[in-house]
Amino acid sequence: MNIPKLRFKEFNDEWQKKTLKSVSSYFKSGKSIKSNDILKNAPYPVYGGNGLRGYTNTFNFDGNASLIGRQGALCGNVTYVKGKNYMTEHAVIVQSNYDNYNKFLFYILLSMNLNQYSTQSAQPGLSVNKLLELFNYFPNIQEQEKIAKFLTTVDKKITNLENIITNLENQKKGLLQQIFSQKLRFKDKNGNNYPNWEKKQLSEYVFIYDGTHQTPKYTNGGIKFVSVENINNLSGTNKFISEKDFLKEFKNIPEKNDILMTRIGDVGTATLITQNEPLAYYVSLALFKQKKSIHMPFLLHYISTIYFQHELWKRTLHIAFPKKINKNEIGKCNLLVPCLEEQTKIANFLSAFDRKLENQKAQLEHWKQIKKGLLQQMFI
Repeated sequence: MNIPKLRFKEFNDEWQKKTLKSVSSYFKSGKSIKSNDILKNAPYPVYGGNGLRGYTNTFNFDGNASLIGRQGALCGNVTYVKGKNYMTEHAVIVQSNYDNYNKFLFYILLSMNLNQYSTQSAQPGLSVNKLLELFNYFPNIQEQEKIAKFLTTVDKKITNLENIITNLENQKKGLLQQIFSQKLRFKDKNGNNYPNWEKKQLSEYVFIYDGTHQTPKYTNGGIKFVSVENINNLSGTNKFISEKDFLKEFKNIPEKNDILMTRIGDVGTATLITQNEPLAYYVSLALFKQKKSIHMPFLLHYISTIYFQHELWKRTLHIAFPKKINKNEIGKCNLLVPCLEEQTKIANFLSAFDRKLENQKAQLEHWKQIKKGLLQQMFI
């Protein structure tokens, strides 16, 4: 029988095979718009092949609809819009007919992975006529409505978490600016101010190394190998080199409490190494090892500030492709350093904030996986 794996118990009718054309009352592309008519601030959103492009002063559609991106790298993406919007010729506007539930049609389009039907060319695209002939299985409108309302509840949870994360990230930016501009200061245990911060060069506090300049010979297992793309998740790398090559190439091995920072392509994204396990790294990363009294988690937070990022920017070779900062130039970056006790207080405060942020991000990922599973099991 044509029924989904996961279903509300009050429904038992078989789902019917139908084309998208037969369940739609509207299935058309939007209209072109001049690029200088797309603004940062205007009343009406502009949607194109890859989603939201900006805003404009006119609209060409008013209502609730699914939008399918039909051209561009993200063609096949599906968005649900409400009210007055401007849809370009690279977006397909879809509304259900009276026998089907509009929001259910949106979710079934999401489940269909429409990108797989795009033309394989320099500019991927989807044909409206081809989309119209695609089919799927549909229940009666009452079951459609219940599924759509259930999934909408899941989407609201995801949106709420995304908003919480955005607010926390904005709060952190404000805290970083307040703390590192010294407008917000911590007190010692007696309620007194700590000593003034001292201006120093980074090289006074850390030794700076870079990774291997040789193209590695990857293996199926062994020592993890990381580069720029792994900076936010070192353990997630799927590249390895042999222990023999590791011992031959690496004299300065990353250890717990060291910092790795990107220096080629992306410049200035850093992470703290939290465990002692062998780790190989490419020339695109710089390794910081403690030289004298500095709290390395404090330094990690300092690297992310606009003050240190500007120091890096001044010394980055922007005409190089990809852009890069030479290892020796990194050490010349200036920083303002408080006493070790205040460094520790600052780092502990910001790290606690980061844990709160990471917890929300983990919840968001959890709910996204739930939604992904539901889309796989609630449709045929």
